[in-house]
Amino acid sequence: MIQEHRYSLTRVCLRRGELTLPRSLTGLFDSDGPVTVSDSLTGTELQLDLQGQRVLSGLGAFFEEHELDVNDALLIRRAEDGTISITPQKRERRPDYSSERARSQIVAVVLENAPLTEAEARALLPGLPAGFDLAGVLQSSGRLRLHAGRWHDGSDFQEEQFEREVDEALEHAVRSHTEAAAEPVPAEPAAVQGRPDSSLPGRLARLGFQVVALNGTAWLLESAVSGSTTQGFRVLASEVTPGSRLDWAALLEQRRQQSADYLAVFGPERDLQPLSAPAELAHASLWPLEALNQLEEIAHDLPLSPADLEDNFRQDGLLARGFERFEQAVNRRISERGAFSAVLSNLAGFPAAASFRLEDAARNVDRETAKAVLDQLSRSPFQLVMRRGSGDYYLRTDVHSALRQLAEYARSLQAHMPQPRRELAAQRG
Repeated sequence: MIQEHRYSLTRVCLRRGELTLPRSLTGLFDSDGPVTVSDSLTGTELQLDLQGQRVLSGLGAFFEEHELDVNDALLIRRAEDGTISITPQKRERRPDYSSERARSQIVAVVLENAPLTEAEARALLPGLPAGFDLAGVLQSSGRLRLHAGRWHDGSDFQEEQFEREVDEALEHAVRSHTEAAAEPVPAEPAAVQGRPDSSLPGRLARLGFQVVALNGTAWLLESAVSGSTTQGFRVLASEVTPGSRLDWAALLEQRRQQSADYLAVFGPERDLQPLSAPAELAHASLWPLEALNQLEEIAHDLPLSPADLEDNFRQDGLLARGFERFEQAVNRRISERGAFSAVLSNLAGFPAAASFRLEDAARNVDRETAKAVLDQLSRSPFQLVMRRGSGDYYLRTDVHSALRQLAEYARSLQAHMPQPRRELAAQRG
């Protein structure tokens, strides 16, 4: 005859990994000492130890494997042949929704299945108490929005909200800004008493842009000089003023009217950070004035033109990731200049009319880069290096003399060059 006994687990049982058998189970096992029982769920044989007919130890691993908890039970069976099996029986678990982690899981479940009514959401959350404030949790998360009786992913409304704000303001913007945007007003004088113009349009002009003022805080930037044979690109630039709200509708309308390729917003970084989301929706780039300062410092040592900045006007501006990408491009150019200098420095140790090998020129520079520099030095205006049939190179003159000749050539060339159109216009004005 099969004997069955149900044993409820206590915290002490779980902590010690053992059972304290009641008197009704005394004699279930034949004797003290080692006892073999089987796990009825896995078929694994368990080697336990019976101490004094009352304490059955060695169950810690069994408890952990089946993730047993207080008030779970074990069904202990003794078959007619004397073999004993243990079957774990878990009580029904009621989820604890009071923790912050559980609330985050609630939000994740609703987001994954949105849009949902509250009743539908509760059906996906078994064991949720009837009085649980589900709507409050979803609302406070900031990630869901109640619309037409259903909870929706809040990010779905971000673009719709932005477009609605633009639509609501567009009619007013067209009436109040069209006339001003269509008639550019002259920019203020670029410099006072010989000092460089420190205003935003003045700084942009020094970077090579042709700047036309549209109003007090907006300018049209053209990468190509008026009358140039190339089209270039156009940027509608706006400056954030402290304490004011940026009128995106007006900027989008001005951009359309001016046929600008890009929209850029300039200002202190702390004022631009909150504009990241609407700027992305408006396909606008953000340009911190602090990064513009660094840009001007770079321009002192490395030629920069509007064309070098077009990629940043297209995406990211000079905010965080955009400035990092721009720095990488600049570092590549500096690295190329450094390699050129290193090769010249290696060649400076040779006298005029000397032969040398590629390895001589490639000290501290990789071979392919050194080879490209030597190829550059073989052409005008340098004409310093010759490639010989044997694979070696020949130095026409020493490096110091070559650089002096190149400087004289550059000064002579400069004296005969026509002036840029902008300088001529400034002199005539």
